Amino acid sequence: EAMKRGTSVFLPTATYPMFPEKIAMEGMSLKQGHVCSVVSVSIILREDG
Repeated sequence: EAMKRGTSVFLPTATYPMFPEKIAMEGMSLKQGHVCSVVSVSIILREDG
């Protein structure tokens, strides 16, 4: 499902999570007041690839 969607979409009237809703809203959600593990990735692409 994540490969099909490619990204989560947040609109004023709806949210379309990249992952199945149960996972996106529970296990993978950043919740205020809770310690959460995260992964941050930064990629710099040059013109020559």
